[in-house]
Amino acid sequence: MLIKLVFVGYASAYLASGITFIAGVPGAWWAVLVLAVLGLWYLPFGTVANLAVVALLFMPSLRTTA
Repeated sequence: MLIKLVFVGYASAYLASGITFIAGVPGAWWAVLVLAVLGLWYLPFGTVANLAVVALLFMPSLRTTA
């Protein structure tokens, strides 16, 4: 039961940070980056998907806030 709650909490935080990033909230870039790095352990899908997120975050056109 605890692991289910951890995954639900992680997914909720990831979704919320993604929404705030899209909305242009300052600091949301860092939240998405931290959550993407935290998800790298989940092989194979989480690693591939989160590496893509990290790569996209470092694209100059997306990095509007530092």
